[in-house]
Amino acid sequence: MATKIHNSDLTQEIRLGAKSQTSADPTPSEIAEKVIAVMEVNPKLVKNEKCFSFGSVTSGGTTTLLAADTKQDFFITHSRIAYNQSVLADTATSLLTINATIDGVTRFINGVGNITLTAESMVSNVDHIHPLKIDRGTAITFSDSSYTVGLVVRSYAVFGYYSSSGD
Repeated sequence: MATKIHNSDLTQEIRLGAKSQTSADPTPSEIAEKVIAVMEVNPKLVKNEKCFSFGSVTSGGTTTLLAADTKQDFFITHSRIAYNQSVLADTATSLLTINATIDGVTRFINGVGNITLTAESMVSNVDHIHPLKIDRGTAITFSDSSYTVGLVVRSYAVFGYYSSSGD
């Protein structure tokens, strides 16, 4: 048995959402018994994710992944660090990290540790289920240790989106 639609706002939303022409396509007035109506309640919650920074580094120190816009909020939704090193790599035992400024404080976002003169391979993927809003005009950085011999490959990525409304 079909369910009658009695809410005029819902009927209008269906018509506008379907981009139907009332002269050619009548707006549905019923919902079939096995059809579930789905409506996007808040379109601001749906974001198109973009990878704003990715790359690799071969030397130690701090690298800026993304310099945030001063007029828009940036939300991190995913971060990734990967590295490989040979047994001959003389990296200092350290932590490779992605950091960002949140509420005026530099915060640890993601990281992996490495040990000197050890063959290692690691990947750290973090899904930030609740997107992390970084402070406007600040930078997301990647920090790592330096080395002089051996083979070391490091890569990083930050996924997220901009929002000018601060939501």
